[in-house]
Amino acid sequence: MFTWICPKCGTEVPPSYNDCPNCAAREKAAAAPAPVPTPAPIPAPAPVYAPPPVAPAPVVPAATQAYVQPPLMGTVPQEAPPPSFSYGGGSSVPASSYDAPLPPPAGGLPSWLIAVLSILGVAAVGYGVFHFMRDKGSVAPGAAMEEAASQPAGNSPLAKYVEVVGFRIVESKQQVQLKFIIVNHSAGELAPFDLNLQVRTKTAKSDEPALFTIKTPVSGVLPFEAKDMTIPVKTALRAYEIPDWQFLTATFDIAQP
Repeated sequence: MFTWICPKCGTEVPPSYNDCPNCAAREKAAAAPAPVPTPAPIPAPAPVYAPPPVAPAPVVPAATQAYVQPPLMGTVPQEAPPPSFSYGGGSSVPASSYDAPLPPPAGGLPSWLIAVLSILGVAAVGYGVFHFMRDKGSVAPGAAMEEAASQPAGNSPLAKYVEVVGFRIVESKQQVQLKFIIVNHSAGELAPFDLNLQVRTKTAKSDEPALFTIKTPVSGVLPFEAKDMTIPVKTALRAYEIPDWQFLTATFDIAQP
């Protein structure tokens, strides 16, 4: 079977066709008119809102118009007071019981008298506290005699500057010890001296012997110095058998070595 080749498109065409079917279809398609596009439907316009007609305001003559001052900037406009009402034949509203003036106070002390009494009461309390503290701090005659018993017993000129206080009884390793403080009340240094100390109870009589007598050297005391001393005591009593410090008193003597 023989075919021929189209010189335009190069397609093999059967001998039963005089013209190339491919080229004929192309020419037909080119000669056909182009389709006209269908226009899109145009939407209907939205209805326009028209405000209702407003009646014009009545014109007031200039003679009857009242001038109203506009409120100042920063102020709050005040409302007009409500109109007063009347009942029956034009009588006013009866006054409320809340609007009536308060009754005068019942009988009592005036305020100035209450203030004077308060001041007098505070002064009396202060006076009582002052006398209580003064009587509490005062020394009883018996206590003064007990303090006098702790004064130096010798004739040393340095004894008036020395005070022996703060007695404590302790026990260490079954050995009774006496702790006390030597106070130098002078502005000069005390040279080394020997301290003779006799400790008694405050209730002891003058002819009774002392609990114990101590003689110990003191290495000197600086001006206004308080020196702690601890001295072993030779006694047959135990520490718990010796009266407490508040029941003890002492006499001392100073001797230059």
